[in-house]
Amino acid sequence: MSSVALAQAPLPPAEAAAGSTPSPQDIDRAELRALREELARQKAVSEIQAASLAALQAEADSKSSVEAQTAAELAQTEERLRLYGFLDFGLQKSWFPTSSGLNTVIESTSSTFVLGNLNLYLDARPTERWRALTEIRFTAYPHGEFTEAQPGRAFQRTNNQVFDVNSASGGFAQTRWGAIIIERAQIEYSGADWLRVRAGYWFTPYGIWNVDHGTPTLISLSVPQFVVSEAFPARQLGVDVNGTLNAGAWQVEYHAYVSNGRTPGQLDLTEDKMLGGRLALSRTTPLSMTLGASGFYGGYSDKQARTVSFSPLKFTHDEVAAYKELGVSGDFSLDAQRLRFRTEVALNRRVYDKGKHEVGWYPGAFFPSRIFWGTYALLAYDTGFAGLEPYLYAELDRNMYPVSQGILTPSVGLNIHFTESAQLKLQYSYAKQFDFDDLGRDLSQQYLSFLATRLVVAF
Repeated sequence: MSSVALAQAPLPPAEAAAGSTPSPQDIDRAELRALREELARQKAVSEIQAASLAALQAEADSKSSVEAQTAAELAQTEERLRLYGFLDFGLQKSWFPTSSGLNTVIESTSSTFVLGNLNLYLDARPTERWRALTEIRFTAYPHGEFTEAQPGRAFQRTNNQVFDVNSASGGFAQTRWGAIIIERAQIEYSGADWLRVRAGYWFTPYGIWNVDHGTPTLISLSVPQFVVSEAFPARQLGVDVNGTLNAGAWQVEYHAYVSNGRTPGQLDLTEDKMLGGRLALSRTTPLSMTLGASGFYGGYSDKQARTVSFSPLKFTHDEVAAYKELGVSGDFSLDAQRLRFRTEVALNRRVYDKGKHEVGWYPGAFFPSRIFWGTYALLAYDTGFAGLEPYLYAELDRNMYPVSQGILTPSVGLNIHFTESAQLKLQYSYAKQFDFDDLGRDLSQQYLSFLATRLVVAF
């Protein structure tokens, strides 16, 4: 036994008190007692350490469980609500004579940077069969917008510059307020592939352009004139029943809808609803192609409330504009390996009620009953080198504008795909206005050259 152990071993009380020398038996008993106490102490320490380790493990398990649950909840939340969108920015320039009537529409012929689209999608799927989709475009409008004035008067420009009274500068800071455009806001129910219903504010299902819609998806930057002039309403407020069915190698897509149609405000002023639909056949082998046809029929009405008398109080709602319209369109798309081809045609026939024509482009003028149509063809080729995709585009329109009867627009473009999410789009167009009938007019002052570029990122 060591001297330290001996020094720590206590003596029997009697011997300690007497100061006598302990016997060997007494020393053995003291050592045994010391060993037992040391073992007890070490056991207690081990139990404390084991309890601490168990507590730490329980805490770690609990934390892992919470983190796992949180991660699962986040994943479930992300699955139920997705945010995505796209942003495009570019440089553009126009060329046309200074005496051209285009000056009333196009403000600048200078090279200018532009903020094109900032669109945000809110895609909610609370359950497997239900979905709510909203698309919002953020803009700087209407700041800087200018409108045509009466002859001899200056054009008027909108100014959105306001004092930012909430600024920490004391209210001296200025800012420009903008606006949002609701591109779509729809509720969808999917009962099966062959039966889906969407209700709300949705893009009219016709053609290629209006369905593809977004800058990242479209091939060409130039927007067809029949889309600009809305031969078909770009969006409608109502209910659309749609679905897809398989027929051998072909897939059939259908749409049948009822909506308010075109309205002067937020509400429909008549019981006359717009009816329309679309039928498309598509296949993926041996070539990917789609052939579609669309149509609609509906009416438009605008009314003015007028006070007839005050005693008794009496109002009338006089219809000041009314027409019936019919729209038909056809489209064809083909993808053959690296080659992409797109073409559309759309026609609108509008007949006004007698004495209820809308106010025209100039004071004192009214729009006549008319037919206007447009068509385009687009051919693009993916070179497979550095993401380069050149394309050719040509468009012909029988327009509704007073300057001429038609517009022919050939153009050439190039898309540079940096990644799946980022691309640069460039397009040069030359628009030549002309008359289908021989009216003897010189329309060379209305020719327009236009260069547009957009850097596009989808997120």
